[in-house]
Amino acid sequence: MAVAVALTMCFVAVPQKVLADSITSFYISSSGTITEASSSGTGDYVASLSSENPNVSLETIKSEVSYSSGILTISNISLFSLRIYKNDVTIKSIGTNTVGYLFLTDSATSITIKMTKDSTIDIQGVNGSDGISEAYESGIIKIIGGTISGSSIVANADAESAALAVNDTSYEQGKSADDSATYKVTSNTENNLTVSYEKPANNISGKEIIKDTVTLSDGLTYNVTTISDNAFAKCTALKSITLGDNVETIGDSAFEGCTKLTSLVIGKNVKKIGKKAYYKCSSLKKITVKSTKLNKKSKIGKNAFKGIKKTAKIKIKMSKQNAKKYKTGTINAFKSKKIGYVNTWSVK
Repeated sequence: MAVAVALTMCFVAVPQKVLADSITSFYISSSGTITEASSSGTGDYVASLSSENPNVSLETIKSEVSYSSGILTISNISLFSLRIYKNDVTIKSIGTNTVGYLFLTDSATSITIKMTKDSTIDIQGVNGSDGISEAYESGIIKIIGGTISGSSIVANADAESAALAVNDTSYEQGKSADDSATYKVTSNTENNLTVSYEKPANNISGKEIIKDTVTLSDGLTYNVTTISDNAFAKCTALKSITLGDNVETIGDSAFEGCTKLTSLVIGKNVKKIGKKAYYKCSSLKKITVKSTKLNKKSKIGKNAFKGIKKTAKIKIKMSKQNAKKYKTGTINAFKSKKIGYVNTWSVK
């Protein structure tokens, strides 16, 4: 459907006084990419949104709106209109939100609004005429964790924490699959917010750094503790990788077949490397190990480094105090034939 046509349809039955104001519009794709609206064009859009503030920036919108895995999250935003193009979309409300007019296309026959703790969302009209109560009664709107009060939905006792659910996937706040890795929530308790790194951004750079923490679409900050199985498998764009100090586990085949990978830094808290983690990384020649927790052969999986460069140099980098306790064991673990060790490697 042409974007220009879709946007025009949004304005049916909207007060003319409002239409006279300058409107700035943005579009959200199914991959989560947010772009400013153009006068025409088509795309695989999940939603479009418009602001009465002509000076609102794309970066501001990205900090207040995100989309991933069927969930459109809005956080402390004020919109002139929000139009939904696809069915099975859930609007997740965080903080205080205002949506002047909510529209659903023919393909989006109903929508779920999920409230989080202490959040509110004010909606003046649905599909150009219905109030929120009428839309709810007719089944157009379904509500989770909230109660209608006038033109607003207010979080009730059933509202969940704003945190993403365990096993939900998300991008970094304000980013999409193009410029953010994909993360999966592994714990969402208040004092233990953790995620696994699932796959890199579409526009992956050659030099990747796994951050210690990431702020996701729910606005909360999570520790990155795991690199998932096959996360970077056969990623030929990858040339170097530094693992953050919160990473504890590197999954099976996590970097298998990354044939252009030349250097690796293993963070200080890694305690398990899965089987074939760096299998057939044929250019890998420089490995820095900061961890004190890989000092037993059982900590590194079978063939984890088999097929890396025969002249690879593995440097165990620890404080003097830690080196006394752990360095010998770590060297022995990396000299195990089980992991793919060959005697032309330098491990010291």
